[in-house]
Amino acid sequence: MKIQKTLAKHAGLLYAKKILPAGEKIDLDLDDSEVDQSGPALVWLHMCALHPDTREFLENETNMDELVIDALLAAETRPRILVRKEGVMLIVRAMNLHKNDKPEDMISLRIWIDNHRVITTRRRDIMAIEDVKSAIEQGQGPKSTGEFLTMITNRVYARMEPYVEDLDDRVARVEEFLALSEAEESGEDNGLIRIRTAIFRRYINPQKNVLEGLIKGGFSWLSEENTEHLIESHDRVTRYIETLNDIRDRTQIINDEIDKLNNAKLNNTTYMFSVAATIFLPLSFLTGLMGINIGGMPGVEADMAFWMFSLFCIILVLFQVFIFKKFKWF
Repeated sequence: MKIQKTLAKHAGLLYAKKILPAGEKIDLDLDDSEVDQSGPALVWLHMCALHPDTREFLENETNMDELVIDALLAAETRPRILVRKEGVMLIVRAMNLHKNDKPEDMISLRIWIDNHRVITTRRRDIMAIEDVKSAIEQGQGPKSTGEFLTMITNRVYARMEPYVEDLDDRVARVEEFLALSEAEESGEDNGLIRIRTAIFRRYINPQKNVLEGLIKGGFSWLSEENTEHLIESHDRVTRYIETLNDIRDRTQIINDEIDKLNNAKLNNTTYMFSVAATIFLPLSFLTGLMGINIGGMPGVEADMAFWMFSLFCIILVLFQVFIFKKFKWF
């Protein structure tokens, strides 16, 4: 891939470095001629996918085909890999660590990589990119495209771990309270956990296939050590997927158990109302009968009739309670 000498004037450029095998770094916008050099050095261009000049630069100053350029600049993407004779384009998703944003609304990182050059594009800032920049400035950055790829993927997936673990811990907290039949007291929203898990899975699952494509691709710029690092990243992503699948299953079980508890409470409440209605039904009949206003009612002239009737009702209630207890109806 040939990059012409228009780099210093390109407004869509966010970062550009050339890293020599010895670790020396050269700021490319200071000397455009450095961009055209091939050889063992690593050239990295980081560009803004939203800037209109970026498409013009990629179309006019590189030999990428239209499909690759569209993928590098698209508004909506999914993790995938495109292999070309000149190099490889891959898309991964990184954690959204912007303030007031949801981490599971992951940000797309697009990478073009060949023997000696890397071009990355993004629509929003990505902390994994900042990690690599920092490593380069400290003299600990990658010295080849293979090292760059392993470093960036490692940082992308390392930043996912705390959030996957947080979901796992939150589910465990709900499970602890559920064991005490107090799921509501956990302070966690089981439905929200399920939604976040589903979003994570949607973006993380395809990244396993991206890593598999890199590992099995047999690319000349990937050393054996680079491949081993990619295998480690693949194993990490596989573990995330397994954990998320486990969280999904556990939240479903929790949801089922909560439904059972709620149904049991509802049934118990309904049953108690039925028992109360059964107990008071004969009382209602008797009080209604004794309250009719016609002649011949017994006890109308007796001073103790009301108290005797009340005592009879109490005895009747106690008898009914005794019968219900004996037959274990409540």
